[in-house]
Amino acid sequence: KHSIFGEVKDAASQGVVDAIGEVATGSQDRPATPISIKSITVTE
Repeated sequence: KHSIFGEVKDAASQGVVDAIGEVATGSQDRPATPISIKSITVTE
């Protein structure tokens, strides 16, 4: 439903992305525990 395009900077950042992808899901494939991004840096 929602497509996200981006690039991670390093292995540590990829670890965060992988951890988000491994969160258990419940009904309608939604995360069982809410996920929030508290800070982000956008560079060009």
